[in-house]
Amino acid sequence: MHWPPRWAAFFALVRVEATYTTWRIDPANARCGIELLQEFAQSTTEAKLRTGEHLARSALAMHLRAAETVPLMLATFDEVDPSLRAQAAKTLAQFKSDALPALPKLTFALRDPDRGLRAAAVSAIEAIGPAAAEAIPNLVDALGDPAAQAVAARALGEFGPAAAAAVPKLVELVSDPSRFAGSAELRSNAARALGRIGVTDESVLAALRQAGADPDATIREAAREALTRLDAAGGQP
Repeated sequence: MHWPPRWAAFFALVRVEATYTTWRIDPANARCGIELLQEFAQSTTEAKLRTGEHLARSALAMHLRAAETVPLMLATFDEVDPSLRAQAAKTLAQFKSDALPALPKLTFALRDPDRGLRAAAVSAIEAIGPAAAEAIPNLVDALGDPAAQAVAARALGEFGPAAAAAVPKLVELVSDPSRFAGSAELRSNAARALGRIGVTDESVLAALRQAGADPDATIREAAREALTRLDAAGGQP
């Protein structure tokens, strides 16, 4: 039977919510994840967005495998709706290094006009981890994006010395207490990244010493932690 489009969309939404509720009741039911993945692939209505919300939160908990999920999320980056692409990025983040095939799509998304998509993409790149070293230049660029810069700073620290190109911008962020750039999360992430990257020139040490006396306890702690790390690695804090 062919239902009118409005009714078909309604029934698809009911299926999605029923499947998700079944999984919440019985988290061991691996079939629920498969059914939601199929719904995400086939739907073109509000059901697709609702399914994407559930997958973005719970794909891994639903026992979905990277082999079946990552290719579908990759295809979703061809969708026009940035909300769907952001959901795909959030889903990919759950698979960490297994999401590496999506890295080109994620780095491209860092330049998207949609703020939410950029934030989701940078978090997914961070989740991939050291295997995403190819994205270091893109993460350095993201340090200038208010939607992505705090996570980009944290992610860059995970690459250690390979992210040395980020040091000048990280120093700038640590040193800037202005309202626009001076959030505690951003500056503390930048400070810790400097400690992990390991460059010990005077500009780095001076910025961290200054931040070590910041009125914000979170920033002070991060800066002192970074100085301790650099000292242990042979710097001269």
